[in-house]
Amino acid sequence: MWQGLNGWPSVEFSRNNNANVRDDEGRLGFLLQQIVLVGPLALPLAAAGLVWLWRRPSWRALAVAVATVALALFIVGGKAYYLGPTYVLAFAAGSVAAERWVGDDPRRWRTAVGALALNALIPLAAVAPVAPIEAYAAAFVDLNDELGEEVGWPDMVDQVARVATVLPADEQLGVRVVTASYGEAAAIDLYGPARGLARGTALSGHNSYAHWWPDGSPPGAVIFLRYSRTTVERYCDALGPVAIVSNPWDVPNEVAGAPMLVCHRLRVAPEVLRDALRHYD
Repeated sequence: MWQGLNGWPSVEFSRNNNANVRDDEGRLGFLLQQIVLVGPLALPLAAAGLVWLWRRPSWRALAVAVATVALALFIVGGKAYYLGPTYVLAFAAGSVAAERWVGDDPRRWRTAVGALALNALIPLAAVAPVAPIEAYAAAFVDLNDELGEEVGWPDMVDQVARVATVLPADEQLGVRVVTASYGEAAAIDLYGPARGLARGTALSGHNSYAHWWPDGSPPGAVIFLRYSRTTVERYCDALGPVAIVSNPWDVPNEVAGAPMLVCHRLRVAPEVLRDALRHYD
């Protein structure tokens, strides 16, 4: 009911996002990234779990559910990690199947535990920052662009906070930061309070962040992050560029090199601005 009353945002999200994923990664990339997601030694365990579920009529529906989700994501071009929650079912069943194979044999127990430990280490470097950022900087785009998007967020929030503090006193009161992505808004929510930006300062029209805008007009200035002047100038009476976002490692991501624009006087109501900037992808 909610989806229907709000314009089916999940349908729009899936259409836009899956098209982007297909262009960036392709279906072969979806399959190969499953190895990175769970590790190569865990895939046989998941496969054994699906076989175990399928052979038992009372549990067969779970095997069908996992296979259906995997096939659907492969066809529509979803991101590789979207399949992650289904592995919980496959691993649980696979562990039951593996327990029968291990039995009471100490050598098989050692083999199973060693395989699990090795499997945990293989994908670790790709899914968690276990080394200094400098070691990842050149490889982030190819290794894990999702983590690459997070590089430089504290530095970005530092720059946003500095811009906010140089505004006239009357504009600092109730200042808002409107970001092009929910990731940037979340980073400001997370790191902002320690830098003088109250939680709730960040707003975005991206995905579900569009539903969290406050009622009423903000009394202060609006800082636009990662928007072009031509996109937002129609909503402002006074607009000026103030900064270009950077990160110390020159890791290429969406926010690196993005402009910050200050809107000193918002020409429209916040809900009008939100609806104009709302997008799902």
